[in-house]
Amino acid sequence: EKLLAQRAQLVAQRDGHMRHLRELGPVPPAALVERFAAMSRSAQLNALRDVRAELRKFAHVNRKAADQYVSFAEQRDSLLARKQEVDASAAAISALVNTLDQKKNEAIARTFKQVAKNFGDVFKELVPAGRGTLTMQHSAAAGGGGGGGGAGGGGGGGAGGDADA
Repeated sequence: EKLLAQRAQLVAQRDGHMRHLRELGPVPPAALVERFAAMSRSAQLNALRDVRAELRKFAHVNRKAADQYVSFAEQRDSLLARKQEVDASAAAISALVNTLDQKKNEAIARTFKQVAKNFGDVFKELVPAGRGTLTMQHSAAAGGGGGGGGAGGGGGGGAGGDADA
């Protein structure tokens, strides 16, 4: 009975030590077998005490640091992939804005050309001996926006009325 009680106690200790080993992380079993197989039981227990004493020195170390590192590395990779998607979307949006700006400017120029032609025709009907032109002046400060032409002697109006006889 005494031997059975001692055996049960040793099995419980072994289970506790195995649990501690699992908490510490993966250790290759072959290395453990080779290292401790040749030792006597008392030498194994002394080595275990020494290892426990060494482990107490590291009690303040975050045991979950490795898991956190893996988690943060995955999160970083996910965020980098998302950043690349956002950058690609921004480039596509920028290209679309440039294309739309170009089409807008072409439409304005086409519309102005038609208005200028119609202005010349109407001016010729109103002043048979004259000629009227409509010009668009681009302002450097406005970034290429349209302005009006000169009227008469080149004032601030939108129509230029040069009378040629």
